[in-house]
Amino acid sequence: LYRYNLATIKESVIWPPVYRGTTVSMETYSHGGGWSPKYQEYWYPQWAGGTIYRYNAAYQQVGSFSSGQGEMMQLWGDDDGSYYTANWGNNTVTKRVGLSSTLLWSYNIGTTAGGVAADANFVYAMAAGGLQVWKLNKATGALVETFSLSGGSGTTLHGGLAVVGNELFAGRADAVLYRYSLTTKQLLGSAGLATN
Repeated sequence: LYRYNLATIKESVIWPPVYRGTTVSMETYSHGGGWSPKYQEYWYPQWAGGTIYRYNAAYQQVGSFSSGQGEMMQLWGDDDGSYYTANWGNNTVTKRVGLSSTLLWSYNIGTTAGGVAADANFVYAMAAGGLQVWKLNKATGALVETFSLSGGSGTTLHGGLAVVGNELFAGRADAVLYRYSLTTKQLLGSAGLATN
């Protein structure tokens, strides 16, 4: 795990990625941890159970809560405290009330859910493989559109999806981070990562 200030990274991109900070050792409980901007905490879902473990900005565990959801491959926290999960074998993306299991909506993408991320207006989901993106309404979970990204690899996605500004990033099992334009859907670049 690498140390980044996630509160300030949301709207700016350093490309190619540059390692900064120090290595932090903490229990991540498996795949797809996320940051809750409202609570200023890192949240790590336990594979394949329903518990989410909470860590403060100093990387100290401060508790946990039940999500009511199993097989969470990725978690993405939103500014209002709610959170989204990509739920691997359940084929779903869900939105829940922060620090709780209260379900706000669920959308079935019809295949293994590999990642989820959100911006100010939409939620983006991807399957465990391939380049298709499901764009969902943040408030209702209704499908807005599906589209395919052009370029890069569709190898396994284990919770490495992020959106920054008008760009979508997918960190895949081939240890490469792929950067896409949400306007053109084209690959803007790729960078090797130290680990996958």
